[in-house]
Amino acid sequence: MKFRAAREHNVDPWDLRDQFRLNHLAKKKLILVNKQGKEEVTYVEYLAEDKFNVYMDDPTGEFLSPLAMNVEAIHNPLSPDEILLVDDQ
Repeated sequence: MKFRAAREHNVDPWDLRDQFRLNHLAKKKLILVNKQGKEEVTYVEYLAEDKFNVYMDDPTGEFLSPLAMNVEAIHNPLSPDEILLVDDQ
């Protein structure tokens, strides 16, 4: 199969490039820690090299609620060391 790639784990959807990965956007789990040490579980869905969506579990835990949609990472023209995150809103 020409869409297979070497991968570290055989069930990691981020490393698979088969029919599922080509036809479905996988969400990668990302745990954020706030200043009080509380962990917030979010899921990042990559749309392109510089665009992504962010979701988190709703209070019931059954569905994902969008936090930010179509976020684009761009370099700050005034300070090249900074990356700006711009969304639709």
